[in-house]
Parts: sequence; structure tokens; C-alpha cells
Amino acid sequence: LRAIAPSEDAARLGMLLRAAIPQVAVAKLDRGSIALTRTSESVRRRFSLLDRGPSAEHAAHRSTAKALLVLLAEQPPEARPPMIEASLRQDLSRLLGVRATAIEAERPLAELGIDSLMSVELEVAVRETLGVELPLGFLVGEKATLRHLSQRLAHQSQAAIDLINADRGSETSDAVDRTVVA
Repeated sequence: LRAIAPSEDAARLGMLLRAAIPQVAVAKLDRGSIALTRTSESVRRRFSLLDRGPSAEHAAHRSTAKALLVLLAEQPPEARPPMIEASLRQDLSRLLGVRATAIEAERPLAELGIDSLMSVELEVAVRETLGVELPLGFLVGEKATLRHLSQRLAHQSQAAIDLINADRGSETSDAVDRTVVA
């Protein structure tokens, strides 16, 4: 085996991702070399999946994620899918490197340009934001559109919303108990 240049790595990574055969590899990653090479944005996004270190952006995302569930809990069920759609539209915009307004809600995600690695990033965002696990490969399936995904997630996040509302109910009940005792 010989070492290969980061630019060659990117080409091979793209080839492996397009192959129908699952691939697994272990390699030492020199982030400094990758940062210094002239790589495309999509290659940088793919390598960014390997960086598991905490970041300010990640912390902000986690805070926003909890806030979304709280906001959903405050809304009637029919208002939740559009809110989830808006949040997912922002995630897709970031992943695809396009304006949020350019993302058509009824167009399959695969046609929008979501590849398997991007779908993993989106699945992680969904899990962190709504506490919902999606089936493997769901996001690159034929029927996966932003609108369909938003409706499905609104339904599947109901358990987390019920927990939030139950916690609110117990806080209100505790407050009433303290008021009566005082």
C-alpha cells in the first residue's frame, strides 16, 4: 500500500460512493493537508463527517434542536409539519450549498442532490432535533420529499412532544400545589 494525495482520495471517495458495493476503510486522516488542498465544497462536506470534535456550530444546533421540539409542543398538530419543513429546508440548504428558497418541497431529495453521506448528516440532524430514527436509506428513496418527510416526522415526533407537554403539566401542577400550601 502507498499513501495517496488528498485530491486522489476525493476522487476515489466519489467513485466508491457511486459504486453499488458497500465499502469500508480505515485511514489516518491529516486534516491539515485536506484543508490546504484545493478541494470542492462537496469533498470538504464529506470529510467534515469524519470530524467528531465539538464545535460552536454543533452546540448552537443542539440548542436550536431542543427549541424546535418545545415550539412544536406549543402548536396544534396541524401546524407542526410546516414548522418541521422550514427547519429541514434550512438543513438541506446547508448540506446542498443552495438557497433555501431553491428547494422544492415536492421534489425527491435524491433529485435535489442528496447523496448517501448527506443523507446520514440529515438523519443525524433529524435524530438530534426531533428524537426520531429514520429507516436506513429512507432519505434517498423514491418517495422521500421534503413535504413527505416533514409530515412523517410531525407524526413520529409526537412521543417527544407528549413528554414535553407532560413535563409542563407537572410543573404547572407543582406551582399550583406550592401556591395552595403557601
